[in-house]
Amino acid sequence: MKHVYIDGTQYEIEYASFHKRVVLMKLAGINDRNAAALLSRKELQIPREDLTPLTKGQYYVFDIIGIGVYDLHDHYLGTVTDILKTGSNDVYVVTDAEGKETLLAAIHEVVKSIDVETKKMVVDPPEWVE
Repeated sequence: MKHVYIDGTQYEIEYASFHKRVVLMKLAGINDRNAAALLSRKELQIPREDLTPLTKGQYYVFDIIGIGVYDLHDHYLGTVTDILKTGSNDVYVVTDAEGKETLLAAIHEVVKSIDVETKKMVVDPPEWVE
């Protein structure tokens, strides 16, 4: 990536690296700790065309959050409202119309298909999920 947007302003990325579970960036024109603090915890926006291409079966979190979840019989189960990082595999938090949450492992045995264009996920939930 060459640049990001913060609050509608474009910033050129001079340097970026991973540190533990975060990305450290040096933005052009942000040259001291006080200027950096003003941007801390702000949402970064990146045009989709500037994102790193993913391999088949990989998705960006923003593509999954809000996607409709259906079972194999096309019954609507809810929408993905959060993604829990467990270490071994992600877990999708699916919230129905009444606010009830169901946790579904993001594994091939459970998640059968994801279509980010139509915002639809098809799952085969475990038997214990009502």
